Amino acid sequence: MTKQGAGTYREEYRIARPDGTTRWIRDEAFPIRDASGVVYRIVGLAEDITREKEREEAAQQCEDRVRFALASAELGLWDWDRKTRRMYCSERAMELLGDAKGSRMLSQEELLAYIYEPDRPEVARALREAQDDSNICAIRHRAPRPDGSLHWLVWFGYALKKNGTATRLMGSVGTAGSAQPAKISSSRSAPA
Repeated sequence: MTKQGAGTYREEYRIARPDGTTRWIRDEAFPIRDASGVVYRIVGLAEDITREKEREEAAQQCEDRVRFALASAELGLWDWDRKTRRMYCSERAMELLGDAKGSRMLSQEELLAYIYEPDRPEVARALREAQDDSNICAIRHRAPRPDGSLHWLVWFGYALKKNGTATRLMGSVGTAGSAQPAKISSSRSAPA
């Protein structure tokens, strides 16, 4: 009772039930004080949060799988918010762009600064088209490496819709293998 008397507290713990199952419990309590500040009652609530914990664990496992798949394929993630016109680039995406300082939020201008200058107009055009109601997009361009050499990157993305309107484009970026001319496209149709 000392924790409850000292102030509000919240704890999560597991219990073993008589049938052998384990359940997660969230226990919360707080003191009720009289006019002089003396605790005269403790009010509390114990809640079974097993399903919440199972969802959290499933989400973490999914995130771990995606992280492993991206690392295995050496891909970076990006997420373009159409309203703010800013793009989240994961740590790997930034490495591919030649910046090893970690993940970042980039404006369109900041993103274009990482792209080989002759390819910037085509990439800017593709980003403008992606502001329309495109469902998918693919962008291929060159990016300078810290040593001055160039490498080809390819970006693939799909629209995420809210109430029928595409609010974000999200996708992956990776190396394009062989040097090819810049190829940029977008589509209003869903992937097959």
